[in-house]
Amino acid sequence: MYRNCLLVFLLLCSVCVVAQLPDAPQPQPKLTDTVVTNFPSTLKVEGRGKREPLALASALVFAVGADVYDVQASERSFKLGYVETNTFLVCRETRPDQVSTCRPSASSLYQRDLIELGIATVPSVLGYVFHRPEFFYAGLAAPAVIGIKHLQGGYKASHLK
Repeated sequence: MYRNCLLVFLLLCSVCVVAQLPDAPQPQPKLTDTVVTNFPSTLKVEGRGKREPLALASALVFAVGADVYDVQASERSFKLGYVETNTFLVCRETRPDQVSTCRPSASSLYQRDLIELGIATVPSVLGYVFHRPEFFYAGLAAPAVIGIKHLQGGYKASHLK
């Protein structure tokens, strides 16, 4: 199942990453010219495309959808007697000689994962704000990796018996 989700995500990202070409070639001044000319087409502020927000939104939708799947599968496994393996921010730490009995609620799992996803999305948002597409597209890998991690965890939890 997660292969289909991964293929859909990769397809959405490949559609969103296609580069935008300028509308018309811009005149380039020669280095030897001393006359200052004012071309109206060079004064136009270039607008941003809708591809970057769409790419970020699709990465976030993928990560949140995978998180929902993971949390639902984890809740089913808690009813079978299993415990949460990733206890970061949701359970008290136990001593090494004690057995962990961590069965957090769905809301605490969602809150932990929302904090994690928010921190992971910061590079893309900053790359978008400061017009740095290389940081924006590199930062899109973080929500994708988080989504894949949740798909793996949900798959593992749903196949427990």
